[in-house]
Amino acid sequence: MRACVVQFAASTDVEANLERIKDLVGEAASVGADLIVVPEAAMCDFGAPDLPLGAVAQPLDGEFVSEIRRLAGECRATIVAGMFERSDDATRPFNTLVVAGPDGELAGAYRKAHLYDSFGYRESDRLSRADVEPTVVPVGDFRVGLMTCYDLRFPEFSRALVDRGADVLAVPAAWVRGPLKEDHWTTLLRARAIENTTYVVAAGQTGSNYVGSSMIIDPMGVTVCALGDEEAVATGDLDPARLEAVRSRNPSLANRRRTPCRKRRARPARLARTTRLSVCGVPRHACSAGDTPKLKRSEALTALGRSRGIPDASDYRPRWDNRGVAARAARRWRGAGAAYRNRLESGRWQ
Repeated sequence: MRACVVQFAASTDVEANLERIKDLVGEAASVGADLIVVPEAAMCDFGAPDLPLGAVAQPLDGEFVSEIRRLAGECRATIVAGMFERSDDATRPFNTLVVAGPDGELAGAYRKAHLYDSFGYRESDRLSRADVEPTVVPVGDFRVGLMTCYDLRFPEFSRALVDRGADVLAVPAAWVRGPLKEDHWTTLLRARAIENTTYVVAAGQTGSNYVGSSMIIDPMGVTVCALGDEEAVATGDLDPARLEAVRSRNPSLANRRRTPCRKRRARPARLARTTRLSVCGVPRHACSAGDTPKLKRSEALTALGRSRGIPDASDYRPRWDNRGVAARAARRWRGAGAAYRNRLESGRWQ
């Protein structure tokens, strides 16, 4: 299967972006692409932090998706592209990937689950977070799992896609520039390919805000093709025989041992240790008429101490700022009930 990654710098003009996508998809189709991956937010860039994205969001049957479907039908290829989809919150749409099949029909859609609330940015202020729903779409002899940008930092998500049969990971992205960010991007792409023994087809936006560096990586972590920061298309072939050979040589998925997750049982509330007044020797005249026949041991000892003219035991508890230390000291104080009672009854406190 031949895959292409499309790299360009999207603007906030939906019509202009569609025209650019048409040109680049046509270039990919001319080399016989079966799978064409277009970046995240290809319909409309994120723009300035104060740009309202709800106003540009479209439904899955809107103009953008209809045009992507038409292009896929014309090129007889599967196209994966990023858009903003309307949600129940008019001001915070979903960050969605749509998949249009070679028959011109909508083959699938994935709403981004991990929003980019990191490196000083809060995507959740502008977009709605979707439920985690790993989405896998059949394309030729492969099954393509969908991830969006920041999803790449969560290895359990790519593994969930592989558990659902994915052997190719499509990663449209708008990976923001910054110190070491390009290194993170390339390292994480190779890591996801190696640990899951899958192909990774990653298409990123370029321009002043994004790193570009779109690439295709094979299951051994070898770069099949890659781009720099130019607007272009890169092409690579995905070979089922290569995938099978790698998984035979490195059967990490078959060798995996699932770690059982033990659920912590709720600890039953400890019953307060109680004692009858007569056991602790608390004189009945030291208790008010409303007292119950049973008291906690600490309460009984305190009452006994008061009857003998001894200050409240709480006066002797440490009052440190470290509550844990104070709590342990208080427990030790209460645990010395027998010795304390003996000293009280022997009169050594008087």
